[in-house]
Amino acid sequence: NGGLKQNDIILEIDNNKVKSIMDVSKYITMSTDDVIDFKVKRSYDELILKIKPIIIPGEDNLGNKINK
Repeated sequence: NGGLKQNDIILEIDNNKVKSIMDVSKYITMSTDDVIDFKVKRSYDELILKIKPIIIPGEDNLGNKINK
């Protein structure tokens, strides 16, 4: 959602460079904004997409309730 398409390459989230899929989760979780800026590469273009993540309840590795 939010304009991401298959084969988009996520370059940055809120001006933080993304080097791995783990960075994506970390930067989304760390964001305090309702809408997050994603810089993506699509074909030969770089785009800024404003994306509002969906928060779902879950548990961490110790069974504590957290929002993901």
